[in-house]
Amino acid sequence: MPLIPDPLARLFLAFWVLLPAGVIADQQNEALEEMTVTAQKREERTQDVPISMSILSIEELQQLNIFGFSETAALTLGVNFDAGLQSASIRFRGVGPGAFAVNAPQSVAIFVDQFAQAQIGAAFTTLFDTQRIEVLRGPQGTLYGQNAPVGVYNISTRKPDTQRFRAHVRGSYSLYDGDTDRATRDVRGAVNVPLVRHKLGWRLAGVARDADGFATMEHPDARNHATGGSRADAIRSRLLWRWGADSELIWNVNYQDITRHPASNNFDGQVPGTGGNNPVPPIHTQFEDREYWGDFRSEVQADLWDTSVHLVHDAPWARLNLLVHHQAFDTESDQNRRPYFGATNNFQLSLDYEISTVELRASGATDRLEYVAGLYLYDRPVSVDADLSFGNTPVLGVGEESNETWSVFGNANVHLLERWDLALGLRLDSNEISADYTTSLAGALDGALRDRSDYDHLSWSTKLRWYPHERLTAYLALDNAFKQGGYNPLVSIGTSVEGSLPLVAEVAGDNLRYDEEVSTAVELGIKGSALDDALRYAAAIFYQVFDDYQLTQPGSAPALNPLDDVFTNVITNADEVTTRGVEASANFALSRRWNWRTRIAYFDADINTWNRRFCRGGEGASPAQLYCPVSDEPLHNLPKWSANNQISYTRPWAAWRLYANLNWSWVSEVDDTQVTQQFREDKHRIDASIGGRSRDLGLDLRLWIKNLTDEDFNQDPGLQQNGDPTQPAAWRGRYTPGREVGLSIGYRF
Repeated sequence: MPLIPDPLARLFLAFWVLLPAGVIADQQNEALEEMTVTAQKREERTQDVPISMSILSIEELQQLNIFGFSETAALTLGVNFDAGLQSASIRFRGVGPGAFAVNAPQSVAIFVDQFAQAQIGAAFTTLFDTQRIEVLRGPQGTLYGQNAPVGVYNISTRKPDTQRFRAHVRGSYSLYDGDTDRATRDVRGAVNVPLVRHKLGWRLAGVARDADGFATMEHPDARNHATGGSRADAIRSRLLWRWGADSELIWNVNYQDITRHPASNNFDGQVPGTGGNNPVPPIHTQFEDREYWGDFRSEVQADLWDTSVHLVHDAPWARLNLLVHHQAFDTESDQNRRPYFGATNNFQLSLDYEISTVELRASGATDRLEYVAGLYLYDRPVSVDADLSFGNTPVLGVGEESNETWSVFGNANVHLLERWDLALGLRLDSNEISADYTTSLAGALDGALRDRSDYDHLSWSTKLRWYPHERLTAYLALDNAFKQGGYNPLVSIGTSVEGSLPLVAEVAGDNLRYDEEVSTAVELGIKGSALDDALRYAAAIFYQVFDDYQLTQPGSAPALNPLDDVFTNVITNADEVTTRGVEASANFALSRRWNWRTRIAYFDADINTWNRRFCRGGEGASPAQLYCPVSDEPLHNLPKWSANNQISYTRPWAAWRLYANLNWSWVSEVDDTQVTQQFREDKHRIDASIGGRSRDLGLDLRLWIKNLTDEDFNQDPGLQQNGDPTQPAAWRGRYTPGREVGLSIGYRF
């Protein structure tokens, strides 16, 4: 098999490689601006940071018409999103939680303006007035704490300007598949007011977005035209106060009201619950039809508000930062988990999160040393109210869980020799998890979980950097991080049947909690520039080992009947998991008018040893066998290769500056023998935009299109029995949006 198997992928790769030499080789290059980032909690050039990272600037987000956080996935390669509000998860380099569990620890931490978010879903609300997104790959435990073993999103919003009045507004209108019942309307803007010149500035930003969705509601009882859409109303206030030459304070207030209508189930074949002995005639559909047969539209609603204060003071001996933050993130869902008929699979869940953090840190630099050190306090209570059903079996659950943590950390970068640096980091996290849950199965079996666990860990980091000249950096990084353990409250139901089902009770006791996960990674990378800074590039190879890796059991074992549904989506620990791969990127200013940007990533994540994996149906040597150990098998069926290429063009014309952008993203076929060839395909996405800006008029007009070829991105279908037992099971997978065409008009004043 060739390395890049898909013919269209090879064609595009050839185009991107030949374009610089064949089209515009005779034009003069221009230097690219060096970006400054805060990945290590101090301002540095991107080239000086010994971390594999992707930077999405405000310019790139605007060029690609990025409206939401989930749309950045194609630009941050090796990343996989489950972009729900309640069930959100992120996987970097193929590792991370792949399914929903209440209050489960994540593998990627998200910070907005240096403040941790209560839950990853808080970042998937909406994205507006963003200055920069820093995507840090690999363990970030020493600076960002627990639950960052594979990476961090460090998001910065626009800072107030104390000198000039500025304002802008942009409106967008788009259609999926040219259907006015699948329209999206988006209005966003910001105003900056210098209240006291050079001392006090205020910035107010907001967005109002209403998307009908991209899947047609076909059930006669459903009165909505489409699903898969969302509504978002959000506002953010930032006040900047500078007093003297050495101190400033930023006060943030943020509120968001989000409603989403998930369209998670799609079928290729006969729709379950139709035909056979059902009164509903057989209905056949295909993934690309984007037709939803549920009898009501699912809804997940979220309210988020937060306030924070960031105080900075430059003392003679150090820069001091005090950050205080409180956030409340409340969500409720009423989801239709069975498409037809009657929605007997009920999924009503209320999750209310709060988070309070305090961080005090000092940083400074001498001729031989740069350092960051600090203290961090973290408190996150969560309340849960669940009304679920598995098949026709109702499950009720209520409870609370809290996570209290204190940390002390320090990182130092020592200039060993003229062109050699050694960075060392340590962080001690002391974590206490307490849980108080009660659950009920069909009103007949009750369970209770009241427990407290402590997780303490010393994370460490060692990075050796060599810079033979100012345009080249090479580094070797060794990093260690951890995720705290947690609870599976639903399985407490199983502990109540010790007398009648001793095996079920024993397994329930073993799975009430899961252990902490510890990982160590090695990364070798280079970063640099060439051609008088017209070309900037980076590449890294990595290898990471996870002990007691947290993952979800694949269903439940037949030996646990009749309570096997209780063990669905139980989080447990695999003995050892590894991931390895390579990441590379380049940005080339081909000329004053042309720019080319490329990114490529590969990972291979494997389960080395998993001794307590439940047997799947028909897999065990006997129906009573509970565990079927596995070793040396893929962790999942995510695409291993991904690539993104962008070519942009600008030129002046009268009072206007015209621009065009072509963006191509590609992921390789999935590597899963259980998926038929129908779904084992490479996937391509092509986006394009063309427009112009007038400084004199303050106008920005842009016509854009996303998913030009109307690609269906479904790659992970599973089988579900349909309504006619004489027919084969239907393929069930995710809905994916089709072609979207839009117009955006912006005005600055």
